[in-house]
Amino acid sequence: MLCFRLHPAGCAIAVAALAATSAHAQVVAVSNVSVLDSAPNSLAPDTLVGTQGYLFDEQQEHTLGVDLHVEIGQPGIFLPGAPIGATITAGTTVSSSLFHWDLPAGGNGGSVLGSIQIDPDFVILGVIASNESLAATDDILGLDSVLYPTDDPSRRMEIEPDTIGSNGADTIGLSTDRTTLTFQLGLGSQGIDQMRILTAPRVVPAPAGAAALALSSLAATRRRR
Repeated sequence: MLCFRLHPAGCAIAVAALAATSAHAQVVAVSNVSVLDSAPNSLAPDTLVGTQGYLFDEQQEHTLGVDLHVEIGQPGIFLPGAPIGATITAGTTVSSSLFHWDLPAGGNGGSVLGSIQIDPDFVILGVIASNESLAATDDILGLDSVLYPTDDPSRRMEIEPDTIGSNGADTIGLSTDRTTLTFQLGLGSQGIDQMRILTAPRVVPAPAGAAALALSSLAATRRRR
């Protein structure tokens, strides 16, 4: 099974104490997505095809050594021309999964509408969706056993400004609770769509009363000493 977790341009996303609570978010529901038990050997065009998308685990509980740029980092609807871009800070522990869609060769293109929902104990921190960001993270978050189309210019999601009016324009949405990713994708007669989904455990703040009680207990202990 799978694990999975999103913010505006120039903002940083920090998640506290993930290393201490690291776990894999389970996918609880999908629409027009096939969740693979194991990673494919290759993601080159015309090797993993179908009318629906595919999803598989990559690196799990990986602690970032450097700040990581993502195209989607906050809840909202992202389509060509929408403001995109965020940073997940170095030291954050994430789990990565890759979504891949490629239509069978010889057709005239098509579209797919679907969704991915994860366990509410986890959140979608970010989605990597540009050619540059996907290529830059293939070695960091990808698997050595998978052949990635690193140099393929068609693998991105068409949500960037230069894709306005494109026949293959895409729309991606992230729910306000960061547990559900929805998508409406289009492909021409050639090309693929991919995105890397980064997740982490949800951090729940301690209730104010519990925090005050803990401080009071600590103060009492120090007085007794």
